[in-house]
Amino acid sequence: MRMFYIIWAIIAGVLIAVQASTNTALRIQLNSPWISALTNFMVGITALLVIIMIIRPETFAGMKPMFTGEVPLWKMIGGLFGAFFVVSVTVLAPHLGVGKVIILYLFGQIFMSIIIDHFGLLGMPVDKITVQKAIGVLFLIIGVILTQR
Repeated sequence: MRMFYIIWAIIAGVLIAVQASTNTALRIQLNSPWISALTNFMVGITALLVIIMIIRPETFAGMKPMFTGEVPLWKMIGGLFGAFFVVSVTVLAPHLGVGKVIILYLFGQIFMSIIIDHFGLLGMPVDKITVQKAIGVLFLIIGVILTQR
């Protein structure tokens, strides 16, 4: 089962690069990072609604806690970060290239992921950084630096 999740993560990474390219092309054609991001999210919402209706329509009942104040707002701000990502990539990619933008995003993701895991922030399980992990992160950072030259 672990291999399934690893392959899923790789596919998600591939699709992020494709998404960056398609969203940038849409932004250029529409001449607006905001409208292209909105289009991105409208297509995503539509797809999720259709998938939920087909696979698990009872899932909608599980949304009630969001509207009754039972779910803290900080747990629902991921969409804001997604919107920031989508708008950012459509603005940055024509200036830096999709590869550099994604590599710089990876640098930020790696940096923050290590901090979140080490301290168990945002409800995540604690996964302390080890020497082996630090060396791995160092190699990733070196890779980021080398690809920027």
